[in-house]
Amino acid sequence: MLKIKAKIEKQIENLENSIAASDVTLEDSRAAQAELSVMFDHLTDVPVPAANLAGLPENFEAVSEKARRASEEDHLARLQATLASNLMVGTKSYIVSNEKNLVSPAGFHPSEKVFVQTRIAIHTDSLDNLPASNVKLFSHKIGEAA
Repeated sequence: MLKIKAKIEKQIENLENSIAASDVTLEDSRAAQAELSVMFDHLTDVPVPAANLAGLPENFEAVSEKARRASEEDHLARLQATLASNLMVGTKSYIVSNEKNLVSPAGFHPSEKVFVQTRIAIHTDSLDNLPASNVKLFSHKIGEAA
């Protein structure tokens, strides 16, 4: 588990460094995000071929760069939530749990088989002979055994 948490800690460190190096305030960055949203709304009203981005406002790149700070702050919050969460690593072909869906936390792709810990989590290579339960259980195929 330490290796998994270390990956998130490194991502947090990189984001914190990027945020600290930014000369854009969070308030200005949030305003830039709102401005980008308006720009994108306008683009949906006017058909613009993917190869021809001449329809973008001249300041699109500058506004996009300014909005990056807010996006990094949001991602940082999600990574910190991941770091504070109990996580589990799928080590078998299936995870049988009391949750209908397994959640891959921020910083992980489902193919990495890292999920938020569920109350019930049975890691198994076979769905035969599962223990009886008075709770509805769901099986999740997560791939070949690690």
